[in-house]
Amino acid sequence: MKRSTFWKCTVAFATTVTALPLSTRAAGLDQNYVLALECAENFLDAWRKRGAAAGFALLSTAAKKRYTEANIRAWLIGTSSPSNAAFVISGGQAVSPAHYRFTIKLYYYLTGGGLDAPKAQSIDVVRSGTNWYVDSIPM
Repeated sequence: MKRSTFWKCTVAFATTVTALPLSTRAAGLDQNYVLALECAENFLDAWRKRGAAAGFALLSTAAKKRYTEANIRAWLIGTSSPSNAAFVISGGQAVSPAHYRFTIKLYYYLTGGGLDAPKAQSIDVVRSGTNWYVDSIPM
């Protein structure tokens, strides 16, 4: 490779990498990861708030076909005990540039007092066009 070609490639690569914020580059993240994470957070926030309509709107077409609407709404709304309390999202992995899987923990408040011990589960988020949707939920 000629020296001038090497420098052009190096400058082009450096410009591309530095276009991302430092914290994003350091964590090895990209825009797709952040958008998928935002979708997962919005969906689980709807679960926490028992917002069936908001959560249902964030489901992919395939997920809406895979689960019945009644089951999805029941999962999002929850029950009086245990009731939906909080969530943690961690460990996102790219399955493909348009598909991410996140490890989640769902916390439930028990009427008698205390929280139910959560277990690690996963949630899948996929891109359709320019939008991101939840494709699988731990039902």
